Amino acid sequence: MYAMLLRFRLPKFVATSDIHLHENDRDATRFLWVKDVEALFDKDNIVTYRFTRVTFGLNVSPYLLGATFNTTYDVLYKIMISSTKFETTYIYVDNLVLSTESEEELLSKSCHAHKIFREMGMNLREFLSNEKTLRHKLPEEA
Repeated sequence: MYAMLLRFRLPKFVATSDIHLHENDRDATRFLWVKDVEALFDKDNIVTYRFTRVTFGLNVSPYLLGATFNTTYDVLYKIMISSTKFETTYIYVDNLVLSTESEEELLSKSCHAHKIFREMGMNLREFLSNEKTLRHKLPEEA
């Protein structure tokens, strides 16, 4: 992770995006929470929540990352070869990180990545960039 963070800072323009947890998979990430810690512990004092993103730190998180890596490796390769310039593309847990030397290249890669993930049935959302002028141009949620 240390090396990834260092390489992330080298190029001038950066964008990140969250890989959205598919709606059908959210039931597998439910957990119970107490409504009122001062009240009695019974079924009326418990609420069920579910995560909308893959949760880092769960016992299954390394497996999920490893299982999706086989799929995303080809995706990353397609994104990286779409340019001849040096750039960096990473997936860390549930985040896609893109770094380039030009605004145009970052926009191109972001749109390309969004399209590829959408074709795989995955949604890249919440694109952010270190460049304010690019933020409104980055892809939106599908």
